[in-house]
Amino acid sequence: LIGRLMSFVPPIVIGALIRKSILLQRKTEESMELQNKMLAAETNALKAQINPHFLFNTLNNIYSLSQFDNDKTGEAILQLSDILRYVTYEGDKKTVPIAAEIEHIKSFLKLQLLRDEDDSNIYVDIAITEKNLQISPLLMIPFIENSFKHGNHHDKVNGWIKIKIKDEDSKLTLIVSNSLNSLNSEANSTKDKVGGVGMENVRKRLSLLYPGEHDLVLKMDKKSYSSILKINLKK
Repeated sequence: LIGRLMSFVPPIVIGALIRKSILLQRKTEESMELQNKMLAAETNALKAQINPHFLFNTLNNIYSLSQFDNDKTGEAILQLSDILRYVTYEGDKKTVPIAAEIEHIKSFLKLQLLRDEDDSNIYVDIAITEKNLQISPLLMIPFIENSFKHGNHHDKVNGWIKIKIKDEDSKLTLIVSNSLNSLNSEANSTKDKVGGVGMENVRKRLSLLYPGEHDLVLKMDKKSYSSILKINLKK
């Protein structure tokens, strides 16, 4: 009897191990699915924080423009329409072609420069060779927005903004720097010492979307503020 029972032990053990392996695999798949859902939910929540903030600042800019040049207000509203169309229809996508993201940035820049007849101290250098590279939308615009918001580019003698975007071997580099008003540099330093709310938002998105595939450096001194972002878009 014992001998007969022992003959059934190996199949029973093997069957138990197989069942355990299947259950473990199912749990792993369920865990990965849950993590992906949590990632998507958190990413969408972070995007939702960006959109109202961006809209608020843009409407303020158009209001300021309307006080000085009514002829440009209509053009500014059209630029805002393009921006909102992009945010609405492309902002919810996981990735977009980098060419589309660049066009969105150009629309933002046009809207900003409508307020200023002299843009000689605004330097923009965009050199993208791989137009079909995919990137998560609305990642670069906060850096550019901050350069206009916190800089002193209206000072044509001492103020400036420099924006450089390029790619090399599927790696994106964004460098945004702006001058600071020495009178309020201390206030800016306190406010932006860790990058501010907008930069914290971007940091979280980068960590979620490009873990181990990005590098972000924020630098600040008494005269200038710089953001250097590098992302490996080859996945």
